[in-house]
Amino acid sequence: MKIKILVMVLFLCSLSLSACGVGQPFGPTVTPTPTPPLSGPGQIKGILLDSSEKPVPVSIFITSSLPTATPDPSQVDQGPQFNVNANDDGSFVMSNVPAGEYILFFMDNGLHIKPANSKMVSIKPGEVIDLGIVILQ
Repeated sequence: MKIKILVMVLFLCSLSLSACGVGQPFGPTVTPTPTPPLSGPGQIKGILLDSSEKPVPVSIFITSSLPTATPDPSQVDQGPQFNVNANDDGSFVMSNVPAGEYILFFMDNGLHIKPANSKMVSIKPGEVIDLGIVILQ
């Protein structure tokens, strides 16, 4: 009999506690919102220096990637193309770059392409690629 009374008291206590919110999360329940995937154009940035670590006044040019493993400027296709000039401190930012595979070329003021410094770049929607410091040969 004592066990039945004890069980009944515990049951009633649990009902009254749950009615008061004991054991429930404090405040409103918040459902986390998933982070939406990045979208829109991306950005490529970096700082260009020569071998003595001085800023280099060059143009940065990108074009759609080529099917070859080594970029060859003579085979540049007619896909999306963008260019920008490096600032006096060697920094550059190329904005509004659609997602895709590209080859970066660096050209001096005489528009001589420097194939040894070409880089393959893959950019995703909304991605910012920071090349950091690039030492040009």
